[in-house]
Amino acid sequence: MTANDSDVSDGDTLTGSQVVRVYGENLTAPFVTLTFGDVEYTPLVQGEDYIEFILTDNGAAIIAVDGSRFMSFEVEDIVTPTELTGEVSAVLRDSGNQNKPGSFRSTNGGCLNYPQQVDDTWVRFYMFVFFNEGVEVSVNDITTENCSIADFNFSAYTKRADFYLTPTDPNRVCYLVYNGFIFFVGNYTTN
Repeated sequence: MTANDSDVSDGDTLTGSQVVRVYGENLTAPFVTLTFGDVEYTPLVQGEDYIEFILTDNGAAIIAVDGSRFMSFEVEDIVTPTELTGEVSAVLRDSGNQNKPGSFRSTNGGCLNYPQQVDDTWVRFYMFVFFNEGVEVSVNDITTENCSIADFNFSAYTKRADFYLTPTDPNRVCYLVYNGFIFFVGNYTTN
């Protein structure tokens, strides 16, 4: 098992948001599970020889394989963001016509699932994120993993950042980080 590409041992303490990857054979949900107390996390991506989760809660976590404990670890120093309201919205755009809106999707939890490809071409998503009063944001303030941001614009009046999000790797989860906090997670599907 690894967290942000570093090896993890049983009983370790992980600090901050982490992408946890469990390697092995035939790793399909619910064969492999990640739980915090009574809450079971949904896997974000499934590879040929791994399954991947993202940590967004503090506390004791357990990885189970086929119902039996495989590994446990502690997570600390994941904090609720002070600069974000938590509202993330997106409009799916047709890959051939960026001005043609598709289905509208919204979430209050900072996570959004979206399709991977349309007609063998990557699609882009128009997104907007609201920030709290007094925050000034540029595209350089947001770190991306397995996706890219284009056409970024921040309005000081509305406290809203508008941009296009493009996935870049069909086998890894896309997430956005602001001020050290992962505030958006998108996992790939084929629908």
